[in-house]
Amino acid sequence: MLSQGWRRFLLLLVAGAIAGLSVPPLFIVPALFVAMPIWIWALDGAERGKGWRRIFSPAFSIGFAFGWGYFIVAFHWLGAAFFVDGGWIIGAMPFAIAALAALIAVFWALPALLRICSGAMAGRGSSRFPPGLPPPSSRAAMC
Repeated sequence: MLSQGWRRFLLLLVAGAIAGLSVPPLFIVPALFVAMPIWIWALDGAERGKGWRRIFSPAFSIGFAFGWGYFIVAFHWLGAAFFVDGGWIIGAMPFAIAALAALIAVFWALPALLRICSGAMAGRGSSRFPPGLPPPSSRAAMC
């Protein structure tokens, strides 16, 4: 919760990679119990941006970093496609998997951003308002 900038991004990238160990063939499901609280704590400590930083606020980067780390590890099986035809295109494998993981990580970043904008987190009573209930109108106007 207290880290910021590139340290927080790197921490969440590693936490997402740890969570990615839970997919087949490794099935290390307890890794989720280590990684997911890090993501939630980072979201709980996310500050709000002003102006254009609202769109790409720290909450967006928190969700993106965690999702990117997760999908880089979870998409390891896509590397097998680069070994077809003798593996002459193997040099493109890390870039292609990282780019695809970054594209899919946006789908984790947007809900993280919306969760912060709902006013139900970031020190504003996340335990008082269940995720399914809309926040009070004064909190919704803050985003």
